[in-house]
Amino acid sequence: MLSLFYSKTNKIESTYEIEYTNRTYRLKTTAKTLEELRNAIKTKVEIEESAKIGLEFKDNGKYIVLDDMEDLEEGMTIKVSISTVSTRSQQNIKTDGTFFFFLLNLFFFFLSKKKM
Repeated sequence: MLSLFYSKTNKIESTYEIEYTNRTYRLKTTAKTLEELRNAIKTKVEIEESAKIGLEFKDNGKYIVLDDMEDLEEGMTIKVSISTVSTRSQQNIKTDGTFFFFLLNLFFFFLSKKKM
């Protein structure tokens, strides 16, 4: 019973180096899942909570997509990137809307010239 109590209160902390926007941060965390790690990283490097981030870890000089916490070891470097898919989609919608408005105006311009 004593060991069970001990294991619940003794949280093991891991330390990682976080690379984000040409800066390196040191993160100490008790995260046990990828979601907990993502949240800890967002807090550390001040990324908006709703942002989608991608994580890669450095192994033998190569960056590999992090999809399992078991791949991480103490002191590893984690590279953070922000997904821009939603931002691009919003820009495309804005651009498409502007183009549509232009075509609509062009149509009415020619329609008014035809009546004259």
